[in-house]
Amino acid sequence: MLHAAVAVTAVPISGVLNRVMIDDLQILSSIVALLVVLPHLLAPIQVWIGNYSDQHPRWGYRRTPYIAAGLLLCISGAVLTPYAALAMGANFWPGLAFALLAFLLWGARV
Repeated sequence: MLHAAVAVTAVPISGVLNRVMIDDLQILSSIVALLVVLPHLLAPIQVWIGNYSDQHPRWGYRRTPYIAAGLLLCISGAVLTPYAALAMGANFWPGLAFALLAFLLWGARV
């Protein structure tokens, strides 16, 4: 279910939002590509988080609290990425900082 939830958020972001950022907001495609790839660069961290969750259970559960936290981060990032795209269109540098945060939140899924 975790991967299905992540895939549901991946389609609007990588399939639609990148086109809006490039075509409508006139943001450089290389910057958009870096933002879309950024969550995939965080994938190796999932191994460390999985190992940590096995060794440090929370409330008697090993992975469930960490998965719930990852889903919360994924949803938060998915909600914030369109606002970050609009912020980049309005004022580029502060919007880019906001976009980095939003895409990192989206990519920090467990």
